[in-house]
Amino acid sequence: MLAVALCGPRVIARLEQIGVERLDDLADRDPTELVLAVNLSVGHPIWHAPMAERAMSNLIAAAAAQREWAAAGDHGATGSGSGSATGTWISPREFAVRSANADAARRKIAQARSASR
Repeated sequence: MLAVALCGPRVIARLEQIGVERLDDLADRDPTELVLAVNLSVGHPIWHAPMAERAMSNLIAAAAAQREWAAAGDHGATGSGSGSATGTWISPREFAVRSANADAARRKIAQARSASR
């Protein structure tokens, strides 16, 4: 989660306070509701729109991209699932590190999939 734009250690700590432990926990969440939940957990507004909602939107998009990638199944691995790759794909986490924009990460995943076929 640290690789996602606007998400640092403090954001992760606040999300953990409301029960979010993994990126996948955010895939179907609403950014406004997440901001509200964090604010309620501490008893006063500490996160404010639009930046907090933008950070949550970035995390939700990264979670959705990770789910899409996992659901696609064939990631170019060779052999018996050893994890070796053909070099035509990179994981959503690597995309997030390379690009702060989760939408760009989704486009790159789609391009890598089509190039490997």
